[in-house]
Amino acid sequence: MVSTRNLPPFYFIVTFWGRQYREWFIKYALSSLLAPNNIPALRHRAECKFLICTTLEDWAALEYEPTFALLKTYI
Repeated sequence: MVSTRNLPPFYFIVTFWGRQYREWFIKYALSSLLAPNNIPALRHRAECKFLICTTLEDWAALEYEPTFALLKTYI
């Protein structure tokens, strides 16, 4: 078994803009990343980052999404 104690933190980076791509990000990418053995399974989540590069309009819409709120509880 490999020890994860000395692994560096994960940095997730995503870029999107526009309603359709924002919806795909939430429905497919973010939902998959929040599956039990993905982001929720990370050790030292407080040290990890999830960077999102998008427009102010998309960011504002994203903040109302329940899946995004769940992401914020993990990372």
